[in-house]
Amino acid sequence: MNRAELVSEVSVKIELSKKETQNVMDVLSETIGDTLAKKEKVTLIGFGTFQVARRVL
Repeated sequence: MNRAELVSEVSVKIELSKKETQNVMDVLSETIGDTLAKKEKVTLIGFGTFQVARRVL
């Protein structure tokens, strides 16, 4: 599933327009990115945890 398909699915389930849903998704992505940029983690119970990790090659 790509971002456009996700927006379509979510918009139907929450009964918002695709544009409104896209705005929500944009803010969510931006907020997660901003939090990770501060080296903090984001935990969404029942979904997962996002955190910055150093990649060892």
